Amino acid sequence: MLCASPSSSLRAASPITAGCTTWPSLRCLCRVLASPWKTSTSEAVDERVPSAFLLTFFSFRYGILVDPVSWIQVGLDLSSWHIMLLWGTLLLHLLAALAVEKLAARRRIPFGATTCLHLVNAAAELLIPCWVIITYHPAPLASFLLLFEVCIIWMKLISYFHVNRHYRLSYLATAQRKKTDSDANPVQTSPTHQFSAEDTESTVCYPRNLTLKDLFYFAAAPTLCYELNFPRTQTIRKRFLFRRVLETCVLLFMIVSLGQQWVVPTVNNTFKEKPTLPFLLRRVLKLAAPNFFIWLMLFYMFFHSFLNATGEILRFGDRQFYRDWWNATTIGWFWRNWNMPVHKWAVRHLYRPLIRHNLSRLQSQLIVFLFSALFHELLVSVPLQRVRMWSFMAMIGQIPLAIFTEKYLKGSQYGNVVMWASLFLGQPAAIMLYVQAYLYE
Repeated sequence: MLCASPSSSLRAASPITAGCTTWPSLRCLCRVLASPWKTSTSEAVDERVPSAFLLTFFSFRYGILVDPVSWIQVGLDLSSWHIMLLWGTLLLHLLAALAVEKLAARRRIPFGATTCLHLVNAAAELLIPCWVIITYHPAPLASFLLLFEVCIIWMKLISYFHVNRHYRLSYLATAQRKKTDSDANPVQTSPTHQFSAEDTESTVCYPRNLTLKDLFYFAAAPTLCYELNFPRTQTIRKRFLFRRVLETCVLLFMIVSLGQQWVVPTVNNTFKEKPTLPFLLRRVLKLAAPNFFIWLMLFYMFFHSFLNATGEILRFGDRQFYRDWWNATTIGWFWRNWNMPVHKWAVRHLYRPLIRHNLSRLQSQLIVFLFSALFHELLVSVPLQRVRMWSFMAMIGQIPLAIFTEKYLKGSQYGNVVMWASLFLGQPAAIMLYVQAYLYE
C-alpha cells in the first residue's frame, strides 16, 4: 500500500537540466510557436496568429488594462456566504471519515456499514457543493476554486478509507487470532495491547493513526494518497521556503495581470456580437499564445512553487509533483507525468483495483481516462452551469491521439510537436466554446 517515497521536485533537485541531459522539447515548442499560420482573410499583420502575436506579445496596443481594483471584487465573490459555508463543510466531512474509522476499529459498526458510511460521506462531500452552486449561482471563479478543493478532498477521503480499510482488516484478523490463541491456552495473558510488536515512537501503526493530528496533516499535505507514515524531512529550509513563497506571489500577480491585459480583451472583443465560425477560429488562434504562456506559469506556480512551499512547511518528504512531461513524445507520456499526485492516486485507487478484478490493462486505462474526463467536465460545467460535455469530449478525443502517438510517433520529435500543439490549441478552443455557451445560451 506504500505510495509516497522521499524524493525532490525535478526542478528543485539541481539546476534546470536536472533529470535530463538535453531539452529537445524546447526546439519542438519553438516550432509550434513560430509556425507561420495566418488567418483565412487578408487581415492586418497583427491578426496573423500566433506568430505575429508573439512579436507583439509585450506591446500595449490598447493601453494598460490591468485593474487591481477589480481584484477586490473577485475577493468579495470568493467570500460570499454560500462559498464560505461550503468551505466549512469540508472540515465536517473529514471529521466524519475519522469518526467512522474509529468506530470501525473498535468494532462498534460492522464492516459493510463502515464501507457504506465512507462512500455516503464521500458522495455527499462531492454532490452537496454542486447542488448549492447550481441552486444559488455564486460567481464562476469562486465556484471553480471551491470545486477544485472539493475534488481534492474527495480523492483524499477515498484514499483515507481505502488505506485504513486495508490495515483494519489486517488488524482485526490479528486481534481475532490472538483471542483464539488465548482461549485455547488460558495460562497466557489476555491480549490487551492493541498494537503490533513493531510499534515504535517513529512508526505509527493502525489504529494509532486515527487522530485529528494525523488527519489534518494528510488534509494539508501536498499528496492525494494516504499513508500511515509519510516520509519527512529533518528541517525546514527557510531560504528555499522564502523563494517558493516569493515565486508563488510573483507568478500569481503575473498570471492575473496577463489575463486582464490580453486574454480578457480578446474574449470580450470576440463576443461583442455573436461570432461566425471562421471568425471564432481566428480568435481561438489569437488567444492561443497568451493562454499558453499563462498555463505554463500556472503550472510552475502550483506544481513547483506552491506545492514545494506547502511540503517544506509540513516537512513532507515526497516532492515528486511532476516529471519531465515537456519531453513527452506520446500523449500518454504527458498525462502520466505532468500531474503526479493525481496519477499516483489513479494508479493506486482505481487502476490497480480494476486489474485485481480481472479487467485488462486496456480496459482499466480507459476507465481511468473516463474518470479523469468526467472530473474535468465537472470542474467546468458546474461553475458555469452549462453542461455541454465539450471538456469531456476533448478528453475522450485524446484517446485515439494517444494510441496514434504511441504507435507511430513514440520517441520522435514529431510526437513532441503533437503534444505541444494539443496544449497550444486545445485550451483556447475550450475557453471560447464555454464562454460562448455562458453568454448566449
